[in-house]
Amino acid sequence: MWGTQKIIEDKAEEKLATDFADGRGKTIFGYYLAARDKIISEIAPEIKAREPGLTDHGPEHIEDVLTRVGLLLGETMDDMSGTNLYLLIVSILFHDVGNVYGREDHNQVVGPIYDQVRIPSNPPSLEQLQERLLVLKICRAHSGKGEDKSNNTLRFLDKTEPLFNNEPAKVQEIAAILRFADELSEGEQRTSSFALQDNFYDDATKVYHQYALFSKVTIDRELKRIALTYIIPISKKKPEKPGKLTTADLSQFLPFVYHRILKLDQERRYARHYARKYLEPYERTTITIKFVDEENNEIAGVSDGNGATNLELTDLVVPGDIEKSFIQHYPSYDPKSIIKQLNKRLRRSSQHKPTVFEKLFGGDK
Repeated sequence: MWGTQKIIEDKAEEKLATDFADGRGKTIFGYYLAARDKIISEIAPEIKAREPGLTDHGPEHIEDVLTRVGLLLGETMDDMSGTNLYLLIVSILFHDVGNVYGREDHNQVVGPIYDQVRIPSNPPSLEQLQERLLVLKICRAHSGKGEDKSNNTLRFLDKTEPLFNNEPAKVQEIAAILRFADELSEGEQRTSSFALQDNFYDDATKVYHQYALFSKVTIDRELKRIALTYIIPISKKKPEKPGKLTTADLSQFLPFVYHRILKLDQERRYARHYARKYLEPYERTTITIKFVDEENNEIAGVSDGNGATNLELTDLVVPGDIEKSFIQHYPSYDPKSIIKQLNKRLRRSSQHKPTVFEKLFGGDK
């Protein structure tokens, strides 16, 4: 359990208290706190036991998604009602709990866990049933397929449905915000460098943990962007443990990185379409890819071919163009080109090792 409430939790508590009289808002927020305590202590920790190869989907992931939702929304949280903030944070609690039954279709099997956590009374009230229906719809839409078997899961959600006191809950917007925040919840906090370096993960899952370890996602509302930063350590020889890569490893790892970059940018545009009121500022995705040597010094000379190391994807569509791959956007980032540049730099750096005198004073002895 995190020590203090997240910004989004504080705002939900405040808005519920304002929107509902006679302490009802406090009671509703209490539903959230009780559900959070049970999920964090009894359910989410068991996901790792069932799916040990997954990157983190436990309590820390829930905490991170709550944090990122607060960063995504910024001041627009003030425009959301207590009902909508409540539905958003409760859906965050439940969105990944289905993994405790296994990864496949985890978004479809939230119901039994929800019933244990949120519906202790039998029969449940109509209000409890309505909350259940909405939470399960939002959880199903955060991944998987829609009703037409396409990836457009948000299309089939109603824009609004009644919840507390028949107040409209903006289901489609809430689902879009959750889905995007979940996509942005990536980075070293989702893996264990110890487990990775000691080969705890098999080949099928190792790449996801390497990706998490080498990546950072920054939500920059002020500059209207999602900023992706990759710092990839390179070893000249095949490392005994997979915490570093050789240049040869990049032929498989970089295409995976490029796939994830395009996927995240698609999710940015997708969520923005359905929740534009709240996600309007996020006009672009910026990408910085850096490589460091065995002494953690940056290996210079890797750019887009024009000297730029900060890359960018926007909403710009040129009529007649098809959806481009990352390499079509930036041809010089073809893995073969990157490997060639890095090998050249590594060879150059290994030809001469500076003496102590040179390190202290520079130049030749």
